[in-house]
Amino acid sequence: MSNIILVIEDNPWNARLIEDILETLNYKVLEAYNGESGIEIARREQPGLILMDVMLPGINGIEVVKMLKNDPELAHIPVIALTASSSQEIERRCMEAGCIAYMTKPFTKKVLTETVKKFLPVS
Repeated sequence: MSNIILVIEDNPWNARLIEDILETLNYKVLEAYNGESGIEIARREQPGLILMDVMLPGINGIEVVKMLKNDPELAHIPVIALTASSSQEIERRCMEAGCIAYMTKPFTKKVLTETVKKFLPVS
């Protein structure tokens, strides 16, 4: 399994913070700032895990997850939703789209690392 994590997050500061934390655990982190480029990177790099912001410009994260899960080349990649919304409705929609977990921003370094390690053990 790949130790690559793709972070699809439109806020470069948030993406960089996540990247800095995960790289200390020996993950290789790639960034995409919108859904379209995230799908392209996922297809090319086949990451072991995707961290998906729900509120993205253009195609929202829930729709991107549905697109990933409907693509035979990408459907196997686990996706964790990241959102500032603590709405149960948003969480339900993320899980129905195919996410394996849901993290509400802001999250702590501990929550991020524990959640990621649960689904993509450090190799």
